[in-house]
Amino acid sequence: MNLITITTKNRTLRTTIEEQCQYPRQIIRRYWLKMTENKIKPLLLVDNGDGTSYSIALEGEVYLKLGEKFCERCGKRIPRESYEAVCIECYNKEAYKARRCIFEGPGEPYGKKCSKENPPCGNRENIIRCYGEHLVYIGRFGTIIKVGITSRKRSEGKYYRLIEQGLDEAIIMKGVATLKEALKIEATISEKFGIRTAIRFGEKVDEITKMPPEEKKKRKLDWHDWAEKLLALWPEKKITFLDLEGLWKNWEGKNTPKKVFTPLELTGEVMLVKGNVLILKSKNGETKNKEKHYAINLSRLKGFELISEEELLWSIVESKERT
Repeated sequence: MNLITITTKNRTLRTTIEEQCQYPRQIIRRYWLKMTENKIKPLLLVDNGDGTSYSIALEGEVYLKLGEKFCERCGKRIPRESYEAVCIECYNKEAYKARRCIFEGPGEPYGKKCSKENPPCGNRENIIRCYGEHLVYIGRFGTIIKVGITSRKRSEGKYYRLIEQGLDEAIIMKGVATLKEALKIEATISEKFGIRTAIRFGEKVDEITKMPPEEKKKRKLDWHDWAEKLLALWPEKKITFLDLEGLWKNWEGKNTPKKVFTPLELTGEVMLVKGNVLILKSKNGETKNKEKHYAINLSRLKGFELISEEELLWSIVESKERT
């Protein structure tokens, strides 16, 4: 893969053959937690609108204005409150159904049975994804325990999905062959042991900012106990333990952050990033937000048009000259 990288301040511009932008505007593609020497570097990956992309480091002070939200498939404007960066029309199209198999099960979005030899999507890359090795994990975020699955092949290493969620520790079951099997094991663990499959953003913020550290320590996973339980049900699998707690900063603020789901801007000092939770300390006089701290759901930023400070100032000057 051809790659050109230019770094200026907190931005890294890069061009690759695999990252081609379709529409003439800067669009946030996703958040990205890059591992560097056992430390997390939080980034926003942005399509530049001309076939290039760049990353913005969520460190120190940031000043980012957000515009409208657009469908990642067709470029149509969609409501800013939309969780996914896709319009209803594209969500139901054939090209997007294969992506939904990850959550609904192989072949389910098509209403058909799926096999490696005859997948309804007909896409070779999807076959590799759905029938490649998967991991099932029981993870802890603060005091909350959840069960989930992930493909073994993910960017930034095989455990990136766990880091992406901000987990403190995880019990990992290896040797799960397919997506279908992983989903079945996940459902069994959830039902048999009463473990949830998702943690809401608001709950994560509360765990970070309200839960005393001593209470979190009481909820540590007993991985020997869990290994025995899981191996009793699936004796052919392998169980391992992963400690991620050292990757995350502890919350030291005194104020409870205001939860913001559809922000107009990311302005202030980055205090903490844990999984998809970004906590900013606002700068007095430079934001309409009255709270001293506010929490942003990084998962919801995908599809937003990014308007930089420089572009805003230029448009103001230009409009004054015209008048």
